[in-house]
Amino acid sequence: MVTFAYRFSSLIIIVFLLTISVFSQSNPQVEAQGLTAKINWRVHSNPTNGIDAAYSVCETKEYIYVVGHQRGTARVEMRFKSNGSLVKDWNSTDFRSLVDCVFGNNRLYVVTDDRKILMFDLSLNLLNFKHSNLSVSLNSIAFYDNNLYLAGRERVKDDDRWRVEKYRAENLTLIKEYTANPTPIYYDEAFIASMNPVTKQLWVVGVQNSDLRVEVFDLDLNLVNIISRNYGYGTFAIDFDEDGYAYISSNHYIIKYDKYGDEVTSKAMPNWVYKLLYSNGYLYVGTVEWVTTLIGGYNRQILYIFDKNLNQIERIILGRSIRGHAWFDMGKMAFDGKNLYVAGSNEVRVNQNQTWDTEWNIYSITFVPKEQTTNSIMWIFTGSAIITIIVVSTYIFVRRRKAPLRPTIPPPSTPPIPLATPFSISPTAPILYCPRCRSAVYLGDIYCGKCGKKLKLTK
Repeated sequence: MVTFAYRFSSLIIIVFLLTISVFSQSNPQVEAQGLTAKINWRVHSNPTNGIDAAYSVCETKEYIYVVGHQRGTARVEMRFKSNGSLVKDWNSTDFRSLVDCVFGNNRLYVVTDDRKILMFDLSLNLLNFKHSNLSVSLNSIAFYDNNLYLAGRERVKDDDRWRVEKYRAENLTLIKEYTANPTPIYYDEAFIASMNPVTKQLWVVGVQNSDLRVEVFDLDLNLVNIISRNYGYGTFAIDFDEDGYAYISSNHYIIKYDKYGDEVTSKAMPNWVYKLLYSNGYLYVGTVEWVTTLIGGYNRQILYIFDKNLNQIERIILGRSIRGHAWFDMGKMAFDGKNLYVAGSNEVRVNQNQTWDTEWNIYSITFVPKEQTTNSIMWIFTGSAIITIIVVSTYIFVRRRKAPLRPTIPPPSTPPIPLATPFSISPTAPILYCPRCRSAVYLGDIYCGKCGKKLKLTK
């Protein structure tokens, strides 16, 4: 029986090790390592008792700069990254809402929805501004190699068209402009301009009529490629990974393109995607969804995390405790390698007789890696094998335990009768046998001298 137990235990161990080897070949590592989010801080800013909204965040050194509007006029806030406290703000009724920002050459460049370019130093002193040639809207700004690239919309005889402009950053001098009218008579607009860091090409994303349109330019605004796809109206963001792949939001989709403009994959989303940023293998996506909370149902700001193949890693509901609706608008998020900074807006709950009030909300979010569980079958088999090995090992230990020490007792009054010959036993000493191992024992023995079994000997 003991030999069988040894063999059975060895077989279980061998099968267990072989299974581990098979799983390690088919699954060389645990499933994709994910991220879990932690909100470092959330701050609110309510500069007026009317409509205030935040759009874009830019970061440099120990500060973030948030752009938006207060009652429809320009506002910038400079805040500490460490705790979100306000360092300085700038506002002016001479300019309308600020919609996008970018850093370059220690300058902060901001564009307004009334088609102006503003240049600040890092202390929020306005150094220069320029009125662009866009006739309707200015939506986005990008910086590369001491030049600024702007995207927006112009109107010619009631026909809305794309317009892209290139400026010299140091003095806001116009270098070149480009216009396109993909669908005459219908609505066309360029929303986002961003530089592909691998190909050094400018990608401009917008709409033609109600479809997604991407135009790719060289650094001199010469058209290189056009991508057109029926993903619907509402293109708000683009970013690139370290291999030059582009991630674009369009309506209820995220689409991944290679650097040549060929579609790789896409991901359907429950609502419009307003914000999108890639960093270090992960894609961060900001959207708005209806969420039922303890204080009722409200629109909430949602942050998704995807891997490079658009597999969902995490979904985080921001601002659960906000009383009222909260949302994102089109605009940049910022990432400094450690924390993600994103801004949006929310209602300020007031009495019905008061004016509706909205305010800014700004988040700092950090991400911690987490190991996702491996295949559940593997866990079940591993647990069963471990339990089996423990049971069998315990059984072997009990069966193979050492014989207990004989208790100290006085020697028998009559010493054992010696053998008459090497092969016979004296008639006065009856032959008895251990019931377990069948070894010879004698009257007066309490334990078998071979296997240790406690004896109950009778004549």
